[in-house]
Amino acid sequence: MAHRLCLFVREHIVLVVAALAALASMGAVTPDEAYLDYFDWRTLECLFCVLAVASAFRLMGAFDHAARAIIGRFHTPRALALALVLTTAVLSMVATNDMALIMMLPLSAAALVAARHARLLPLIFVLQGLAANLCGMIMPFGNPQNLYLYSYYGLNLEDFLGTMTLPFAISTAGVIACTVLFAGKRERRGGRIASGSDVAQREAEPLDSTPESADSAAPTYATQKAVSLGYLSWRRLIAYLGLFFLTILAVFGIVPPLAVMLAVIAVLAAADWRALVAVDYPLLLTFVCFFIFAGNLARIPALSDWLGSLMTNH
Repeated sequence: MAHRLCLFVREHIVLVVAALAALASMGAVTPDEAYLDYFDWRTLECLFCVLAVASAFRLMGAFDHAARAIIGRFHTPRALALALVLTTAVLSMVATNDMALIMMLPLSAAALVAARHARLLPLIFVLQGLAANLCGMIMPFGNPQNLYLYSYYGLNLEDFLGTMTLPFAISTAGVIACTVLFAGKRERRGGRIASGSDVAQREAEPLDSTPESADSAAPTYATQKAVSLGYLSWRRLIAYLGLFFLTILAVFGIVPPLAVMLAVIAVLAAADWRALVAVDYPLLLTFVCFFIFAGNLARIPALSDWLGSLMTNH
């Protein structure tokens, strides 16, 4: 039990800290009906829809298919690195930064090992983390914080893009520059990715054969089999695209978020209930705890006056 508790704390440290902060604030402000006014229900509903639809796409293999189609077109370490990092960046814009990394890190590991460039793994993982968190800022649903700010302050898309374009452009240029620079150094050391005939020859090797390169962390054929993709259902794909379109309309305030959330739950319950189970509920609970903590701070006169003065000057 103690081991499981430690594991939970380590994996959900932000939720644990937020929960402790919320509980501490409840000691100063006794729970009452006013607590219900703390929550930005629109943000929670939109965030749930984004996470649920992204989970549905991930479970059906849609993101993997798209990522592999892009990655398969590149044949040097630098080009492959750029493809992996930029694909992560694009996914973070539509599926949140966390979901982009959940989808892309295993795929990147398999692709690099299969190409016998496992030495690039630490570099690519760091760059993908930067890309997911920095490049996703350009869209309201690129990360949960943006979604909250967009909803709470009633921003329109033009104002949001006008504010975020400059930091997004600088961040994206920096990520691309670092990828080209550092992956290029590895390319000069390690040479080109194997050609199609070389890959085919390696796939014909026995599974217990010794890798020719020190970069190989596992046999190519076995690795590719382990991450093989299943059949892509076009009916589900169209249904999920419809849900994603509705989610975008909810984020932009065109349709009621609650109605979209109910539609998402109904469709996913019928099409693939696993997507509902796979939603990042700890993230949603983290927001609930933050709402409680912030709401209680606002009701402590001394703190409210002090914070209010800071907000006036800055």
